Amino acid sequence: MGWKRRQNEKMIYCLEIRLINVCDYAVEARRLRAQLEGKVVQDSIYLISYRPGLGEAGPDKSFDLSRTAMTQRWRAGFLDTENDQWALQG
Repeated sequence: MGWKRRQNEKMIYCLEIRLINVCDYAVEARRLRAQLEGKVVQDSIYLISYRPGLGEAGPDKSFDLSRTAMTQRWRAGFLDTENDQWALQG
């Protein structure tokens, strides 16, 4: 099972690298367009990566779509977002 997890991690890493490249291209295109229009833009891009916990669905597990599970996930995401906003302000 360890090899499968490593394989999934490599796949996720490759997808993240591709996403970063696409974002870099988009930011550069936006900067050049703004330059042509006589404007200045300063963009910040944050890549947020999520790895499921042991009790959560992953590539080889079934998804739990029950009301309880969905409520817990949305609540956890909300709290994570609040925590991240607090960290960025501090």
